[in-house]
Amino acid sequence: MPFRADHLWLPFSETARATLLADPVLRRGVHHLPAAVLLRCEAPADGLLVVRDLVPPREARGREIPWDAVWWPPGEHGFDDAGDGRGWPPNPFLRRMVALAQALDTPVAYHRIEMHGGEILAELAWVVDGVQRRVIRPADVADTLQAAMAHLGVRMPSPWFAPHTSSFDWGRHALLPAPTEPVPGSLVGALLTGDREEAARCLARGVELDPQDPEPLHLAASLGDESLVAGVLRAGVRCGPLTLASATTLPVALRLRSAGASLDHARLLEDAAAHAPEDVVRWLLSEGAKPSSATWYGAADGGHTWLLEQLAEPDVDRHERGRYADRTALELAARRGHRRTVAWLVAHGAAPTQRSVVEAAREGQLDMVLDLLALGVTPQARVHRATALMEAARGGHVDVIDALLAAGADLRATGPSGDDALKVAALVGHLPVVCRLLTLGMDPNHADAAGRTALWSAVGGGHAEVVAALLAAGADPEISAYGTSLRDFARSRGLEV
Repeated sequence: MPFRADHLWLPFSETARATLLADPVLRRGVHHLPAAVLLRCEAPADGLLVVRDLVPPREARGREIPWDAVWWPPGEHGFDDAGDGRGWPPNPFLRRMVALAQALDTPVAYHRIEMHGGEILAELAWVVDGVQRRVIRPADVADTLQAAMAHLGVRMPSPWFAPHTSSFDWGRHALLPAPTEPVPGSLVGALLTGDREEAARCLARGVELDPQDPEPLHLAASLGDESLVAGVLRAGVRCGPLTLASATTLPVALRLRSAGASLDHARLLEDAAAHAPEDVVRWLLSEGAKPSSATWYGAADGGHTWLLEQLAEPDVDRHERGRYADRTALELAARRGHRRTVAWLVAHGAAPTQRSVVEAAREGQLDMVLDLLALGVTPQARVHRATALMEAARGGHVDVIDALLAAGADLRATGPSGDDALKVAALVGHLPVVCRLLTLGMDPNHADAAGRTALWSAVGGGHAEVVAALLAAGADPEISAYGTSLRDFARSRGLEV
């Protein structure tokens, strides 16, 4: 199973507890682990404080805290080689960590680990201990976590660590209820969610952005907000080779061009055609952007039928199609609901595929699904592990589910591992879909090959309302999987069954 931990650790004290709870960002993830729960470890008598799930902004989900929300004014942080590797937190985050250690006169460690199947894929730790600033890498020590914990007064006789086990009950140790409001102060988070006001506040507060990382500029451009684009440019971010492809309004495209954005990248027109409106794409062509062999597929993805009419379908090897290597033009248009483009492609000889209806179903493109069914695609359409019905459930689209069932889709179809539509919907937390499928007669106790039911999936996703609906429908709370009971698994996720 995959495992990831991105936690900030420090010895418990009442002062440290109060300081973390007073922080509007860090307070979201504060836990107190008494020494007694740190099994097999010699730990400080009062245990440890942990701020859980401090992650890169693009990875943040739900209660997780994006790095760029953890901010401290400009200054030195003392990690001389900071920024030399992938997965490195930004300077304001490291300064906040140092400030915390100095204010509390206590060591602080931030540890990141990603594993799969028992194999460590990536691991690093940053430690502030008095005047020492240390980055701990696996190549330098026998065990990174053991070395980091030693600075906090924790002796781990082996790499085994109770808080990193699936049965550990984190919910019991949270100092505050799970937050429901968005994380304040994350520029990337605000841009990703389209919160323009919060993004403007972050820029007004002052942000340190990596001049070589154009992601904030691309995100602001994709919102079509010229003022946010200007703010990110003022913060020192430089245009990358594909920045112009992110522009979704002509004024933003013109602003980026005046800031030095290039027209020369071979993929520029392909990417712009997939996302930008017609006036931006026509402007890029007028400025000299050149079509590539993959522009045909970008035009289909963006629904630019007019551009397809100008281009000849490329006769190229699939590997020359870049990110479109595994999709036909019709499949690309179908998943985005471009009905006119699909009709044009069919009229010019393109054949609808099972993938086209599966992906349209996942994206909730009801009219497109109906068009494809009318063209003869089977309602039992399947791609790899999933049917169109399962993908509609994954996307939360009750109307598409009903349309597929009306056309003859099998309600109880499963994937190779035994997943069904109910389990898929429960995992992602789509309560209306779960309720609809239960009403239609799906079995809440159907288990996959590993013994996991829809209830197990709902618990794993942390979806309390879905858990309640499944229990009310007769789901069995006494199951086990991977050697863990559902009740223990639920407690580790802060839920009760």
